[in-house]
Amino acid sequence: MSRPPGSSSSYRGNRGRGGPPRSPARNIGSGGIKSQPSSSQVKPPSPGTFKEALKEEVQVALKKSQQDFVLYLQKGDQRFAMNPGTIAQRYFENNMDFPLISGKTREFYEAILKDTDSVVFTHMNRNVGSFNPEIAFSKAFIKGVISIEEWGLNPNKEQALQTRYSDDRNAPRFYNYWDYIDAWKKAFLYQNQYNSHTWFFRIDKLKGDDSYLESLPHWFFQWFILNGPEIDIFPNNLFELFNAYSKNHPRLLIKEQHPITNFDLLHFLTNYHIPWIFQWNYNTTTRSNGLFLLVRDYYYKWWPKFDTTELIVQIKKNLFEFLEINTKSAEDDAFLKRQVIEKSEFKTPSLASLKEKFPNTPIKELKAKILQNLASQLDMDEDFMSVSQDSKSEVKSEPSNQLVNIDDDDFAEPNEDMTTHMGRWLASLYEDTTTPPAKKDKGKNPVE
Repeated sequence: MSRPPGSSSSYRGNRGRGGPPRSPARNIGSGGIKSQPSSSQVKPPSPGTFKEALKEEVQVALKKSQQDFVLYLQKGDQRFAMNPGTIAQRYFENNMDFPLISGKTREFYEAILKDTDSVVFTHMNRNVGSFNPEIAFSKAFIKGVISIEEWGLNPNKEQALQTRYSDDRNAPRFYNYWDYIDAWKKAFLYQNQYNSHTWFFRIDKLKGDDSYLESLPHWFFQWFILNGPEIDIFPNNLFELFNAYSKNHPRLLIKEQHPITNFDLLHFLTNYHIPWIFQWNYNTTTRSNGLFLLVRDYYYKWWPKFDTTELIVQIKKNLFEFLEINTKSAEDDAFLKRQVIEKSEFKTPSLASLKEKFPNTPIKELKAKILQNLASQLDMDEDFMSVSQDSKSEVKSEPSNQLVNIDDDDFAEPNEDMTTHMGRWLASLYEDTTTPPAKKDKGKNPVE
């Protein structure tokens, strides 16, 4: 790429330290993010008149806390510390913003995302018709993310690009899964000579249901951490609804299962197609060990043209639906609990009553019968049923000629308080079995 006409020798080296520069051409396209080096959230200078104030749209850039490492610098680079863009010029070819390897340009990586139906790009050019037009701002609509499982067994296997991106016959035409991952970073590393280029991002409804988001490859979550916004991007009314959404969406209730801490934000933006504006800029920093680094700072802001009227109505409607789902789920849980503790759901024979009716039957066999009867009414799982099976195995070691048939007369009174009933029969299972049985009543012996 040749130097744009009229540009100075410090092309792309005019950005100040620590924040997006104030562009010579303001409010171009989606608007250059304006910020001062001394703060990550600063409004541009106030216009001189009220008329100018109406004309100028005040936009606030928010700086992310994470910085993206670019390369280690040498001592000689320190004289350019206040002009990090100039340092990038010294190391990267053809005004690119990352090392050019095997001819794989930014356009190559953009073509990969197009080819895989992952992102739809739209670029708005400035100086259209000139010898060297440049991009003022870009839009990226995210349609899908390919996991390594979807790619196939071999991530090193190459595929041919179908998208034409260069007239150079020697330009790379094949890519593998590692190129695909790199594309999610390098395709968005574009900056114009005014250092005012911005990206309009929107994640469209990805394929599948909500569970698809949870199964996204983890490298994409890292992409979102750097390129996505934070929750402070929302206007106040939408911020409150986001908090309600995060706390009540059925798939977001268990925070420990989220793949990343701000997964609810990704979920919210995707579900409602909420866009944001993104911009990056070079900076330099020195680590505690003395190493001098070139890094990228990332900025984000709310898109002021986004109309939230219909969105707010839809979110409120969904919140009521979430409430119904969660209420139904809670009711189902309560119903299952009542299956165990409510008197109207089952009747259980007491051990004492069975001992009185079948005095010659071993206690262990009576306990096993009680557990079997309870399990048959509650449709218990195998873990609980194993208790009954263990009891029966113990009974086999003490065979008895007594036949125990439990009928309705052996159950507790149906009107008995459920807590009293449950407490009584549970306690009865652990009665002292060494107590001598009551005197044999011939009239109540089923054998006789």
